[in-house]
Amino acid sequence: MLAARKPTRKIRVGDVEVGGDAPITVQSMTTTKTHDINATLQQIAELTASGCDIVRVACPTDKDAEAEPTIFGEHCVVGHNAHVEGATIGDGALISSGSIVLNGAVIGAGA
Repeated sequence: MLAARKPTRKIRVGDVEVGGDAPITVQSMTTTKTHDINATLQQIAELTASGCDIVRVACPTDKDAEAEPTIFGEHCVVGHNAHVEGATIGDGALISSGSIVLNGAVIGAGA
């Protein structure tokens, strides 16, 4: 007999819903040296082509973090005390005060 599933709150990771009554998602993490941008992008492409919904990318070293720049689109708003590092922020996105957005996160346009 399976244990009862604990109710959770649904969140969105890009266009993918996780938790709550959302369907199960396929997730993976890259195994490349993140500072090797071409290898990392190739692995992300392979994972998504094979059906992965969410790909996580770690930056365990300064060299890895430096290889992933922070990119802001046009007309973004970033609230007080927000920490944004190694992420891509789409046009017109709002990053709320106190938010933490790290390494490889992608915030879509208008989010």
